[in-house]
Amino acid sequence: MKHNFKKTVSLFLAAMMLLTVAVIGVSAEDAATTETPKYTQNTGWGDTDGDNVFEVGTPEDLLALAAKRPANGSYAGKTIKLTADIDMNPGWDASSGIEPVNVWATMFRFDGILDGQGHVIRGLYSKGDANGSNASFITNLVGAKIMNLRIENSWFTAAKNNAGFVSCVKNDSSLENVYVNAIVESKGVCAGGIISWFYTSAAATETPKATLKSCVFDGSVTALNYAGGLIGMSGSYKVNEETGAFFFNKSYEVTMEDCANYGSVSVGTEGLYVGGLIGAAPGVTSLTRCYNAGTMTAFAGAKSALLNVVQDAVAGVVIADCYFKQEEGTSAFTKTEAATSVTMTYEGASATELTALNADQLIEKTAFKTAKWEMNDTKALPAGVADMVREHNYEAVVTPPTCKDRGYTTYTCKDEGCNASYVGDYTETTAHTEGEEWIVDKEPTTEAAGSRHKECTVCGKTVKTEVLKKLEPEVTEAPATEAPATEAPATTTGNTTTEKGGCGATVTAGLAGMVLLFAGAAFSMRKKED
Repeated sequence: MKHNFKKTVSLFLAAMMLLTVAVIGVSAEDAATTETPKYTQNTGWGDTDGDNVFEVGTPEDLLALAAKRPANGSYAGKTIKLTADIDMNPGWDASSGIEPVNVWATMFRFDGILDGQGHVIRGLYSKGDANGSNASFITNLVGAKIMNLRIENSWFTAAKNNAGFVSCVKNDSSLENVYVNAIVESKGVCAGGIISWFYTSAAATETPKATLKSCVFDGSVTALNYAGGLIGMSGSYKVNEETGAFFFNKSYEVTMEDCANYGSVSVGTEGLYVGGLIGAAPGVTSLTRCYNAGTMTAFAGAKSALLNVVQDAVAGVVIADCYFKQEEGTSAFTKTEAATSVTMTYEGASATELTALNADQLIEKTAFKTAKWEMNDTKALPAGVADMVREHNYEAVVTPPTCKDRGYTTYTCKDEGCNASYVGDYTETTAHTEGEEWIVDKEPTTEAAGSRHKECTVCGKTVKTEVLKKLEPEVTEAPATEAPATEAPATTTGNTTTEKGGCGATVTAGLAGMVLLFAGAAFSMRKKED
């Protein structure tokens, strides 16, 4: 009993030790899930259906989007769609000043269509390219179209040419319904809340065009010079090798409609160009129904509520139905260099200066009502951006997957007058559904095998095949004949002897049986002797 008791105690203690290890293991795993994961590129990501549409729904997909372009050469003619909100650094606060786990390697070039479908990308942190410049989500837009995208809680910091979305625009490009809330820092020149600068070759014969519609910035922009709430500089610049001074090389034709800035913009002690919407506008510029409610800081030169007009504005600047929040010493525009005249209109009538308004007053104006600007807390936002940032009352309709198509969920806002909708939560295709009936492809014969198969009841694809064996040839039996009756001789096979008795009975005696018989007899004799 003592031995059994000791054994029982030992087993009990061992079980308790295993239980303790299991609990500790679970606790460690739970703790690990609270840390920001280190993402790796999804190497299987791509155009799965061959329709030139690429879907991005995870951080791994986003990394693949940035990495795939150099391998494929171009996204021209292709559409990228965001299918879900993406956070590159969960739990990280961009304003903390702490570098997060995942550092964004700026996408070098994009020349296709990027449709965010109202989704947001959060947690982007970029220190620029290998040269320490161009900190942004994308380095170059080349004839691209961007729409319905938000970037929030992000930080872009490098030597120069930094932006909350794209560092440099090349060739005709457009952005619509783009909202950025980020920290943009340039230790040198040129920074913009959405675009840093524009580039075109000095030898170009045509002036490229860029269009911004319903774009909003709500973060902070700082640079030594050329800083704007939406655009740092709407042109390209060069450096005078003798003096080190910057000069404008080529300009763009920029059109902005229904755009707003709620962020802060500042330049260094030597900075001359700071604007609520555009820091420096050297070329043809048109602003319609735009609004600046941000703050500006300039230690030298005048602050510009909307834009700075600089040299080479060949066709001038047109400002129509634009307003700004009044700041002391701030006017709608500033001519810091020789430039052509600026034409301004106020709800269709000419004006010498624009009126400062608050957000509530702004959306009461006829021009803004026509464009359907809406209030969101204390901000007046164009309708497209308001749809993206408001809290929607979504109704979800699930489309289950099949063996042909992935499943997905369609989210549609139920609020009256709101048309916000997007598709997300994709699920992988299912296995095929095997039918019950066999379909014979080839009947078997005596000379060749046959075959049959079963099909999927959904898509008709063959899911099972089976070989049908060759048929056995027919055998014709010869007629039976009676042999004369003869007595079969005794035969011995193996250790068994088979005899035919006189009456036709068969008597069989095996060696094993005989051994047992003799053994039994010997045992009986032994008992008698005893």
